[in-house]
Amino acid sequence: NWKDYTIKVHALKSSSRLIGAMSLGDDAEKLEMAGKNDDTDYIRNNNEDFVERLKDCKRNLEPFCNSKKDVDEHFDKILVKSAYETIRKAAMERDDRMIEMTLKDISEYAIPEKHQEKMNRIEIAFKRHDYEEIKLLSDVTEDML
Repeated sequence: NWKDYTIKVHALKSSSRLIGAMSLGDDAEKLEMAGKNDDTDYIRNNNEDFVERLKDCKRNLEPFCNSKKDVDEHFDKILVKSAYETIRKAAMERDDRMIEMTLKDISEYAIPEKHQEKMNRIEIAFKRHDYEEIKLLSDVTEDML
């Protein structure tokens, strides 16, 4: 069922990018585009390696999964930091598609209120195409997370 496959790999693309696994997200995007273009040969030739990389990613994240509270706090920081970095880079490149996609993806998570408020301000600036404001809002330091 290539339609469902394409939907699932799209979700993997977004999730990978949100946790900072950009290369994995890029590979997922290639598989997604192949699904949309009915390029089943590409999918068959690349899916197995992609799944192995997903498994490696899972193994790398397992040490952080001991305490639910610790995982939530650590995940929040990784997720929010990655979203800010992606938005800032996209604003520098005036990549509306990437800003819109990142804002949509981050909206599906319950993030700390202070970051939710900042994401709302970024979205307002994005609607005005105010890339300088977006860059300022998305420029965060480690102590701000």
